[in-house]
Amino acid sequence: IRKVKASCGCTAVTPEKTVIAPGKSTSVEAQFDTNGKSGMQNKSITVITNDPKASTIILQITGTVNAPAPVAEPAK
Repeated sequence: IRKVKASCGCTAVTPEKTVIAPGKSTSVEAQFDTNGKSGMQNKSITVITNDPKASTIILQITGTVNAPAPVAEPAK
C-alpha cells in the first residue's frame, strides 16, 4: 500500500499493514468524527497500491449520524 487517504478531514484512516504478500489481504480502520454532522453521511477512502491490475481502490462508507436525545431539565 503506497498511500491511504480519506475524502475529508473528518475521517482518519489507518491500514493494519502496508506490505501485503500476493493473494493476502489486510484491513483498514476508519474513524469518523461526527461532531457537527447529522443525517446520512457518505465518505470515501482511496487506497493507492503497487498492484498493476488495481492501483487505485475506492472504498465507500455510508452511515447515518443520529443527533443525541435532548437532556431533560431537572424540575425546580
